[in-house]
Amino acid sequence: WGPETFRARGLIVTDRNYLTIWTYDKWGTAELPPYQLGAEFVPTTFLIREGKTEAPPPLSESDLITKMHEAGIGTDATIAQHIETIQKRGYATKQGSNFNPTTLGLALITAYREMTIPLYTHHLRAQMEAQLVKVAQGEMSKEAVVKEAVSVHSQWYEKMKQSLVLMHSTLSKFFTASNEAATADLSFSNATSAPFCSCSSCGGELSVRKKKDSNEVFLGCKRYPTCKNSIFLPSTESFTVLDRPCPRCQT
Repeated sequence: WGPETFRARGLIVTDRNYLTIWTYDKWGTAELPPYQLGAEFVPTTFLIREGKTEAPPPLSESDLITKMHEAGIGTDATIAQHIETIQKRGYATKQGSNFNPTTLGLALITAYREMTIPLYTHHLRAQMEAQLVKVAQGEMSKEAVVKEAVSVHSQWYEKMKQSLVLMHSTLSKFFTASNEAATADLSFSNATSAPFCSCSSCGGELSVRKKKDSNEVFLGCKRYPTCKNSIFLPSTESFTVLDRPCPRCQT
């Protein structure tokens, strides 16, 4: 069989005891022949079966709470609020008893990974909550915890500002790819606002639009159908486009 190494895991039964008579109980694991240490095994057949791995199922609420406890995030009084927040911000949705990440959630995590900014991990939050416990126990001062938290997050904020192009390109891949099918035969009403921003695909102008067959709101290129770039916005009852530029970048 060449240099390949094969492993098997199971149970070697030396005495079945009452199971010889009471056949309704079953062993919890697969049974193996009674091999001794150093014994040789010569297979009679060698089969290659085609198969594929499957992704683990989405986390249920109880699974998520367990993992948050293990990671040191939240308390019994705040965990429910954390779970509600990720849903309100559109990072994940609850379908039945399981949580599924949204396109926005996946896009942000991918962008943070590309920028090597650990804001998507649990470590920063867990560290801060551990320090809060020390404040409650009198081992650290509130001022020291706030100062360290501001310092750490300011560092990542500055790095994010320097990586805006990378972040934008990563997010664009997600939202453009997720909307390809929709923009292929997109039917929408006329622009509902003045130009919102420049189009990253053609350099034209993106404006706020609504789909004719629904209340979905998105940014669509004014050069449609020549340019089908679009960015769908989170569901909201109302929105307002301000006529003043961004105070930071003046665009």
